[in-house]
Amino acid sequence: MSFREVSWETKPLGLPDSAEMPRYQWTRDQYHDPMTSGILKSGAPYELLAGAIVRKVTANQPHVIACRRTNRLPAQIVGIDFVQILAPIGIGTHSEPEPDIYVLRTEVEGFTGDAPTPADVRLVVEVSDATVRKDLGAKALLYARAGIGDYWALLVKKRTLLDRRGPTPDGYTNIVEVAEHESVAPLTTPDARTLVSEMLPPA
Repeated sequence: MSFREVSWETKPLGLPDSAEMPRYQWTRDQYHDPMTSGILKSGAPYELLAGAIVRKVTANQPHVIACRRTNRLPAQIVGIDFVQILAPIGIGTHSEPEPDIYVLRTEVEGFTGDAPTPADVRLVVEVSDATVRKDLGAKALLYARAGIGDYWALLVKKRTLLDRRGPTPDGYTNIVEVAEHESVAPLTTPDARTLVSEMLPPA
């Protein structure tokens, strides 16, 4: 099995230190305020990234299938009670991303108040097709700055997976591209390997 170190060039979306970032930054409390909810279009999916309220892209069928197939894997490894799907992670005051899938250190039902924080998260997975720029730019930097140690981006169209580890304030220091016919394992369960092809829609 061969792993290839890659440098993925992508222009990140606006973050607090970017000229693209809107001057006004929403807080998580404001984001959940009923008045803010009324401003946003009813039923439309959004997430809060570094103070910006970002509308999520409507999922296409390959994305839906990839999410379904990918979700099975951590559920088989650690149990469904530790896996969240399209649920928020509370990151500081200004961010509440909603990854496609993430694995918790404790059971989901233990979080009856606020959303889990990065310290509660073992693995984050984003299924990337129409959202590649955001997932490899703004979200990757956000997750790295939050100290999330294992971040997978499943590239549906390219049929590969980018495994990012070594979080720092400037991003991840170790980015490995794993091909469709190769296997990958979560950082916290290195013996639980699975083929990338098992997460992708049938070719």
